[in-house]
Amino acid sequence: MANEIVNVLKVMGIVLNINDAILGLTILAWGNSIGDFVANFSVAKKGSPMMGISACYGGPVFNLLVGMGLPFTIETFRRPNHIKLIYDPSVTILSAFLFASLVSTLVVMLITKFHVRRNYGFYLLFLYVAFVICAIVNAAQN
Repeated sequence: MANEIVNVLKVMGIVLNINDAILGLTILAWGNSIGDFVANFSVAKKGSPMMGISACYGGPVFNLLVGMGLPFTIETFRRPNHIKLIYDPSVTILSAFLFASLVSTLVVMLITKFHVRRNYGFYLLFLYVAFVICAIVNAAQN
């Protein structure tokens, strides 16, 4: 099933002339995250906001560390030398925005004693829109 979704996205990218990295950062990420969003939102609405917020960070951390660590480990058993990854500038943009969101969240939570305010939600949405715009502009230039 996952291979079919990736193939459909690749065809969309070819037809619409959209970079693979942009498809991954937008369409695939949105599709992959919608279930988590609904679950986290429901948990928070039912009176457990800390559990919802923890899941917002716990899920992606698991996906990033285990989702990359396990395949890389398995592949290094097959090819003991090393794995060569192809660098794409979008990785730098992704890393910068991820770092900015994590650090700013930590700082704001410490300053506000873990009381989340509406303006911080708007800030995070703005940060995401800025990220998507930067990623699309970068892809258009490459």
